[in-house]
Amino acid sequence: MKLLIWKFWDINSHSFAKRDVFIFIVVSSIVFIKVQFIESHWIALFFISFLCFVLLHNLVHIIQTIILKTYTPGLYTAVCLVTPYTVYLLYKLV
Repeated sequence: MKLLIWKFWDINSHSFAKRDVFIFIVVSSIVFIKVQFIESHWIALFFISFLCFVLLHNLVHIIQTIILKTYTPGLYTAVCLVTPYTVYLLYKLV
């Protein structure tokens, strides 16, 4: 399992940046769609599903840190910033 995780992180800065830009564009698009169709029930369900995915992704950062026994990029942001804000958003939306 450790080797699989380390292999995933064995990329250069350019590839890492391309992946981050892609994620930013997808997330921005989802938020933009939600804002444009704020009253839509289906878009609300889609957005809540997205927020659940974000929480699951944050859990992956924590699990990677535990398995690798070292810092993984995004850990502090996931735990201190993204998870509390996502839980707050879910609370307000549901």
